[in-house]
Amino acid sequence: MSNQATSLLIINQAANGNFGLSVHGTKVVLAPSDSRDPYQQWVKKETSIKDRDGQPAFVLVNKGSNEAIKPDTPIAPMSLVPYDPVASPNDTSIHWTESVNADQGFRYI
Repeated sequence: MSNQATSLLIINQAANGNFGLSVHGTKVVLAPSDSRDPYQQWVKKETSIKDRDGQPAFVLVNKGSNEAIKPDTPIAPMSLVPYDPVASPNDTSIHWTESVNADQGFRYI
């Protein structure tokens, strides 16, 4: 596991990159892209866990709120949970993985 973290913007490809994933209050929303807004900046924290395809898992932590984004059920919106760097690496409910192949320069989470 690397101690390095990557800061990134998560944009909506269908909206031509004009909207990005953002924290607004207690919700995860799409907002007009602004790379200077810390609530649209996500830090990719690597873990030692891998998915069934061998891809490394990571946690997405919002730079402005220090909360991790958590996928809920397929029909419910994503939620935020406080990020605890000691406990979170073992909390698989907040882990994400990326696709192996890029599509038009994008990788899917």
